[in-house]
Amino acid sequence: MDYGQIKNEYPKAYKKACDYFLRKSKGATVIEKTRETFDVFMNLRIVDRMLYDFFDEQGLYISVSPNAGYSSWGCCIYNAIGDNWNLEYGIIINEDTDYVNRTEAEEAAFVAAFEILEQQLNKTLTREGD
Repeated sequence: MDYGQIKNEYPKAYKKACDYFLRKSKGATVIEKTRETFDVFMNLRIVDRMLYDFFDEQGLYISVSPNAGYSSWGCCIYNAIGDNWNLEYGIIINEDTDYVNRTEAEEAAFVAAFEILEQQLNKTLTREGD
């Protein structure tokens, strides 16, 4: 995944992810708690797997699974409010597109989740500024 592009297109969501991972690192020596080193850390493949936990904490739940016949993959993003699933974001991403493998489907889901989070953060800032 191109985190430079994520950083440029969804700066608020990227910053929230940075804060999350820096908080989770708990002073680990692998990551210095600076934005510059974090940009390098974000490009490691392991971060993609950790994004599930990050988006869970934001209330955006990503599901990636094989389609019928296991010849392609699909993905959905949901958000839950209380005991009810709110399907506002329960969309199948690129439903006309079948992803070749799990990695491709995950990347599409993560990019879409960054976009959704950016929209949510912008709405929050707009409401706070009123």
